[in-house]
Amino acid sequence: MKQEFELSPQVKFIFTKNEHGFQEVLEDLPNSRTFNVATYNISVSDSLLLGVIKKLPPSTQVKLITNIPSRWYGYRDERQRNDARTQIQSYLRALDPRHFAPFVETFFSYETHCKLVASDNVVYIGSGNFSDASGKKFECGVIVRGRDLVKKLVDMVFSEIVPLSDPLTASPLATAIIQIHALASRLSDLKSHLRDVFYTWTDEYAGRNFEYFEWLDVRASTDDLNAVADFIREVERAIGDLQDESTLSTIASSFDGQYCDKIREIIATGSTLHSFVTHDSQSFMESILGRRAFADEDDFNQAVDTAADDDLSVRDEMANAAEAEVEKIFATLDKVIDELHRIAKEIKGLPSNMTKIDNT
Repeated sequence: MKQEFELSPQVKFIFTKNEHGFQEVLEDLPNSRTFNVATYNISVSDSLLLGVIKKLPPSTQVKLITNIPSRWYGYRDERQRNDARTQIQSYLRALDPRHFAPFVETFFSYETHCKLVASDNVVYIGSGNFSDASGKKFECGVIVRGRDLVKKLVDMVFSEIVPLSDPLTASPLATAIIQIHALASRLSDLKSHLRDVFYTWTDEYAGRNFEYFEWLDVRASTDDLNAVADFIREVERAIGDLQDESTLSTIASSFDGQYCDKIREIIATGSTLHSFVTHDSQSFMESILGRRAFADEDDFNQAVDTAADDDLSVRDEMANAAEAEVEKIFATLDKVIDELHRIAKEIKGLPSNMTKIDNT
């Protein structure tokens, strides 16, 4: 299904399902010396679209920017965590530059969500990813024609994203850098999630919005603390994998593991923060009421009010301490992220012809 209408002589809106909105770009490739793709994800298993790239003339200059899929802040069980690692490895293998002509360049960008597919003469900008699965869904976008206009649009996007991306080269160090930067990006996602569950924004007051620590309607749970613990293990695992490689062991060993230990201590069972997110007001009040007898209904109602006030006071006190612990997590996660970026930078400074690294 494809519906379209013209917005101007060079631009038209398209709405598709069961076909790619950028099909006109693919059809123009025989007339093009370049092929530029920016996408959030791609298909890696028997991908017809990657097959299109492989069939291009060797002289065609291809630039492909993609994000890392399955970068969700945490996984509910070990199987899901392993699946995510496997998918990242699948991307690295599917996009291995040795599978493509020498003029194909691949970049990983961890902040990219845009979708753009362009030849020299036609560009698609819309919701559809450069993936086989996207062709089966409702997608919409615009098709723009005109060599000069297309070049201007492509240059605008790629000149901003490429310098901030990790190139996937044939160097055995490239995948290590990508994996470390992807992990650092996921830790940033984790920080954002924790801020969303621990803090609340007020409605605008006096022209400003205010953020406050949420303690009356607590949204954070042990699932969130478990996600933090999962990531600490993920960081330690990644550093351990690097330490197993003789060419990287010295750099990896410089990672300051005390940051992981500090976070683990903050979220441990029985800690201030753990007690805050697991506090059960009903159980607390029942424990107070269960320790005394009541003369009549009025006496009982007064006791309930007193127990509720006691619970409120306890929660307020716990929240003050918990907020300080959450802020410690944020500050420590920042240090872990900085450490990962430092390690990636040092790896990037190594000679590119190092001994092959086992990234499986």
